[in-house]
Amino acid sequence: MATFDKADPRWIVKDRADGTNVNGWHWSEKNYTSWSKKRINELFTDAEVVSNALAICKTTKLSSFVGEAYLNTRKGKVIPGYDLVIKLAWEGVLRDGSGNVVVKGSGEIEVPNLADENDSDDLEVRVSCNEESNGHHQLKEMVRREGKKVVQEKLHTFMEELKQGKGSEDKEPSSATTTPQPQAASTSSSTPAKSKSTSRGDDEKVVGGKKVFTITMKHKFRCRPADIFECLTNPMRVMAYSRSPNTVTPENGREFMLFDGAVVGKNLEVVPPVKLVQQWRFSAWEEGVFSRVTIDISSDEEGVTIVNMKQAGIPEVDKFGNTVKDTVKEGWRQRIFGAIRNTFGYGGA
Repeated sequence: MATFDKADPRWIVKDRADGTNVNGWHWSEKNYTSWSKKRINELFTDAEVVSNALAICKTTKLSSFVGEAYLNTRKGKVIPGYDLVIKLAWEGVLRDGSGNVVVKGSGEIEVPNLADENDSDDLEVRVSCNEESNGHHQLKEMVRREGKKVVQEKLHTFMEELKQGKGSEDKEPSSATTTPQPQAASTSSSTPAKSKSTSRGDDEKVVGGKKVFTITMKHKFRCRPADIFECLTNPMRVMAYSRSPNTVTPENGREFMLFDGAVVGKNLEVVPPVKLVQQWRFSAWEEGVFSRVTIDISSDEEGVTIVNMKQAGIPEVDKFGNTVKDTVKEGWRQRIFGAIRNTFGYGGA
């Protein structure tokens, strides 16, 4: 496992001479994606979301689930992580003053930001209806107004259960888009869900008799491309979210270090504010072993910046024999992109 500075509790401390992660004390991760999908489906199968004199509406099933969920253990503390986009099917009826059914409707409820950084009260709930008459619009508005709180409360139940470690760990590793429904399966690997963060799968190959890995991620931020570029190349901004010394620079050909020397590298190509290519390694890797990081920054929608990151040539183990890939992935996700979002308020799009 790579070594970050002592101020960073998410990484193994420096004072272990052998770098060993004893019994997963410093770091372990368990996949809870399949359990999360099953539990959310249970919570919303035939769940009443509107009940008043004029209307009765319920969710019938979980119709789409994209993302991942896991439990991290860091120094004995259990910390949940999840980044999900879910869709729920709903149906309902609208009655007149005499109790007669005048409209039957159905549609979809989408929660695009079910993520560990959001409280249940902050979850966005979008409602659509399959029909377009005035009566159907009235029914949809009831689901939106009254059903939002019910959806948030049920997802709060899920969030608390995951936090407490209820349920069971998945036996099989999840895919990057995490067991979507059949209708999404054909596009899940090439078209990530519209969420703040999507991990898009890993590639493994053998080079010189040793395994090396490639990881890719896609993140969306509510800011300008130049803002993200500065967060990766401006030492003051990096200091703000990493809380550790660094020597990053936007200059081509210049060497740099991050997290007080835990990460070192060299800028190979710098194109402000759209591209950054770096030679990159943890100091705990074998001497001379470098990966190649390519970060492309673009803006496809007004106010939405898209970051595509690819890191190729990640070794299987460091010089202490500890596995590397998951440490690298979690470092980018939590310590860099997640920290940028939390520090500067660049919320997910």
